[in-house]
Amino acid sequence: MATAAVAAQAPAPTVQAPAAAIAAAPAMDFIRLNSDKDKNYLVETQGAEWVGTSQAGGVYRRMCQRLGGEVARATTVVRFDPNQSFPPHTHAGGEEFFVLDGHWRDEYGVFPKYTYVRNYIGSKHQPFVGDDGVRILVRLRQMAHEHKEPEHRNWDGSPGSGGWVAVDAGGAFAPAAAEPEEVAGIAGPGAEGGGDGKSKRRRCSDGFTTSAARHRILRKDLYRSPFEEVFALQLLRDGDTAGGSQPSVLECFAPPKGLDLFVVDGSMASTLGTHSAESWAQFVGGERLRFEVQEDVYVLVKQGHLESPEVGV
Repeated sequence: MATAAVAAQAPAPTVQAPAAAIAAAPAMDFIRLNSDKDKNYLVETQGAEWVGTSQAGGVYRRMCQRLGGEVARATTVVRFDPNQSFPPHTHAGGEEFFVLDGHWRDEYGVFPKYTYVRNYIGSKHQPFVGDDGVRILVRLRQMAHEHKEPEHRNWDGSPGSGGWVAVDAGGAFAPAAAEPEEVAGIAGPGAEGGGDGKSKRRRCSDGFTTSAARHRILRKDLYRSPFEEVFALQLLRDGDTAGGSQPSVLECFAPPKGLDLFVVDGSMASTLGTHSAESWAQFVGGERLRFEVQEDVYVLVKQGHLESPEVGV
């Protein structure tokens, strides 16, 4: 499969007050950016220019992928300046986002860092931003009419929350249908088990290989449908070997319908390059994956969606 490592790109900025912008915003040119579903991509957003949107002042973005014009299938890091308010709007193709910094606020609640939110097709809301501002990873038009969802749902993906399960390298990207089994070991803070010297570990999926590692791997499933799965991974240094100079190596195969990785905290390396904080990557199905990790890393994973009947454009 073809592979591309690229920098985030965006059109020239147009920054206006929200009300004026909505009335005066020109139509965005059609953009095709990292949108092929049969290619591997790595986009490093850190250091890229923040580009003001044409729809509202105080809102800036770094594009990871985009296919379309003003209406587009997109994956984007978006920054909102403090103390902003916005008119109500509808997401005709659905919206999902993960809070990277600050707090997201709308009529559904106040959501801190590590919150995963899904607003289904046709949902409507009116965001506002507090004193701390907010930065999110947002995906648009990547939901499916074929699987109905509630208008709004959210999940706490914070490292200290419940529901984390210890896995091995093979279980890191295994389908959620592989039920956890009880094994000896220490799960770590926030993971299931651990108090009695036992933890729950997801069984390896066929086709995955396990590599000895200097990190423990914790996984928390956030969302699952017939067409996609979303979950978080923590790759945590083992306290007994954290001072070593050799990285942990995690090797496995991408699931048949591909996956996206977004590094929330920390950094790691793969055959595509360095995945620093707030980098996005796409791997096609069946791709052999090899990650080298030397620090604690938090990763948001979306998989199976590259062949889903999503809304798209």
